[in-house]
Amino acid sequence: MPGGKFPLSVAEKHKLFSAAPASRADLKRWGDVYREKGLLHDSLEFYQRAGDEEGIRSLSEPAVEGADLVLLQNVWAALKLPVPTDALNRFQERAAALGKDAVAHRASLLLVPSR
Repeated sequence: MPGGKFPLSVAEKHKLFSAAPASRADLKRWGDVYREKGLLHDSLEFYQRAGDEEGIRSLSEPAVEGADLVLLQNVWAALKLPVPTDALNRFQERAAALGKDAVAHRASLLLVPSR
């Protein structure tokens, strides 16, 4: 496995996704590698391509803890489900605790039922 901050170069990642399609097990393994390195958005991409619902779902809590609203929404979009209210409530509290008031406000807007 290549070293550095990113486990794969852009070219290697592209090849894995298209030129030489990888197995679901390999894609899941790469998702795990990226998750361990804290590269959660990349990890999500691998889990999605692997069809690994458990891997995808496992990124919800780190998204809440890191107050990463884009990741949280992408996780649940990948599962084809709305973000659960309890996750949004915890997210909002966590974002506020981290001083990310604008992000907490954006999460609160997702809690308001649309008219």
